[in-house]
Amino acid sequence: MQPDYPNLRCYFIERLRKNSQFNDSINFGKEYHKMYPDNIEIQYQLIQSMFYLRVFDSLTEELAEKIALKAKQFRDLDFRFSRKLAKTSLEYHRRYAEYLISQGSNDDYHLAYKQIINLSKNFNEFESLSLIDYKTTHSAIKKSFGELKSLSEYFSGTEEDQNIRAIMHVFSNKIE
Repeated sequence: MQPDYPNLRCYFIERLRKNSQFNDSINFGKEYHKMYPDNIEIQYQLIQSMFYLRVFDSLTEELAEKIALKAKQFRDLDFRFSRKLAKTSLEYHRRYAEYLISQGSNDDYHLAYKQIINLSKNFNEFESLSLIDYKTTHSAIKKSFGELKSLSEYFSGTEEDQNIRAIMHVFSNKIE
């Protein structure tokens, strides 16, 4: 009925992903993102599809930055959606760190460490804005312990290891 309506496209991206058509979901998501570059729901659906195939490129990073910014902007307009965006922003850092660790090179571990630092910084910022809820803590943060342990083992005895252990301690307290 309304061919220019972006929400129909968001729904289509999501349905393709739910039907395990991840490549199509990403391809249509990129196409729709070009049509509606400022539509946050298209950005959200596209990054979710990219997570499934572990696509971490410049577009994924750009989407994660936009989503983090929108989470802060939507705080007073749509608090529930803002929390959802904050969770996705944190999930980006965790999933990207997980992907980098699986690659296994020295550079990948250092980049993963940076992602974990970004995760903790964003967590603190979102928490100060009351955008962290039970679901975010138990999905994005609790799942990060695998990456934290891998990084701690890799950086054993270094300053990075001490920072990682401090993050683990803080996150453990937040989960409780």
